[in-house]
Amino acid sequence: MRSSLVALLAFLFAVTVYAQQSNFVTLLGQLAPPHGEVFAFDTVFRYANVWGYADSTDGREYALIGTPLGTSIIDITEPATAAEVDFIPGPTSLWREIKTYRQYAYVVTEGRGAGEGVQIIDLSSLPDSAILVSTFVDTSFFHSSHTVSQAGAYLYLNGGSSKNGGIVIVSLANAVEPVVVGEYQERFIHDCYVRNDTIYGASIGEGSIEIIDATDKSNPQLITRFTYPFAFPHNVWTTEDGNYLLTTDENHPDEFGNGVGGHLRIWDIRDFGAIQQVADWMVKPDAIIHNVHVKGDSAFISYYTEGVRVLNIVNPRDPVEVGFYDTFSLPGVGFMGAWGVFPYFPSGNFIVSDTHKGLFIFRFDPATEVEQEQRNLPTAFSLYQNYPNPFNPSTVIRFDLPQESLVSLKVINVLGQEVETLVHELRSAGQYSVSYVTGDLPSGIYFYTLSAGPYSQTRKMVLVR
Repeated sequence: MRSSLVALLAFLFAVTVYAQQSNFVTLLGQLAPPHGEVFAFDTVFRYANVWGYADSTDGREYALIGTPLGTSIIDITEPATAAEVDFIPGPTSLWREIKTYRQYAYVVTEGRGAGEGVQIIDLSSLPDSAILVSTFVDTSFFHSSHTVSQAGAYLYLNGGSSKNGGIVIVSLANAVEPVVVGEYQERFIHDCYVRNDTIYGASIGEGSIEIIDATDKSNPQLITRFTYPFAFPHNVWTTEDGNYLLTTDENHPDEFGNGVGGHLRIWDIRDFGAIQQVADWMVKPDAIIHNVHVKGDSAFISYYTEGVRVLNIVNPRDPVEVGFYDTFSLPGVGFMGAWGVFPYFPSGNFIVSDTHKGLFIFRFDPATEVEQEQRNLPTAFSLYQNYPNPFNPSTVIRFDLPQESLVSLKVINVLGQEVETLVHELRSAGQYSVSYVTGDLPSGIYFYTLSAGPYSQTRKMVLVR
């Protein structure tokens, strides 16, 4: 019975046509490598993360995408005719992460058995073939890794089998004979980003961000750590000037609406002693976010069922969506859809891995300011439910204005007394979000009310200390 149901679902999935939604992101090519087909339709993932490689000798570009059985290497120089040029088998796993250094790819997975560890793949013979040079394991420190990061001549192996699941630092001074040179094992680190010998670690289990001084690779030291309500940090990245940190919370709501997913948070980190959240952006409260990568003034986000999102972060305190493409295109939310994104090709193209559809190759053509404003203008006044709710100590209130209006947004208590005025100014048509951080307010029921032109609306929120 179950196999018949799976077959029926697979058939419906294949023949049903869904409207593909996009905004200033153009699909150039798509390919589903065959190595994901070993898993049935109802398996959670058929494809995992993706990374890219550009050959400096001939200008050709390649996508490296994780599948349940290994790593598929795809020539995407001509996106419309993208084709797999080689496949490197590895331990069976639904999770596979990849980074590159010089002409080598470094692949990790938590899969056990033959090939476990860090696979080192020589890409210099492409497009003819790729060569698995060796598999690196140091059983004193690790035999598998959940994710891998790279900065300069170092790999950072995150999570996996290392002691507390922290970070193992590996020197690539000899790119094909790596050597472990240090480790940070204070807490489990799911993923990290390294800039100028400073590690920014996402401790998803502890619900914290760890900032670590790795100037001395043999003895990395914690600088500071911080947490926040409903923290579930999956990955992190900094702006190119290093002044701001972007984090993604891979949360999803519980039955009470707590722990809502989809948060991209932006933090001012210019002073490690006074880190402040300056922005909180999401597509919708029940969708789950995955990874963010920064290129120039843009943040590229793989957002599972919400596809890939591109934000303009010229002003990190006010991120603005300027492009998207929905790779998933089915109703509902969850952990299927856009898993990974790589935006660093010299051509300007970027790639996305989708858990069921494989590789997507895109071009992002930013809209003019007028085009973007016209595309995003709301058609009606709206005041949305704050999130999270209940909250402590901060929450976000969103509202839409279809026309320029004098806006008043206030918080009041159950006695009708004004607690705080959040907005009182003339604002142009658009979509807005306001972060509200309480001071010494006691637990209880509060209300927020929006007045804008002819529109007035009040909603309830609950503060729980």
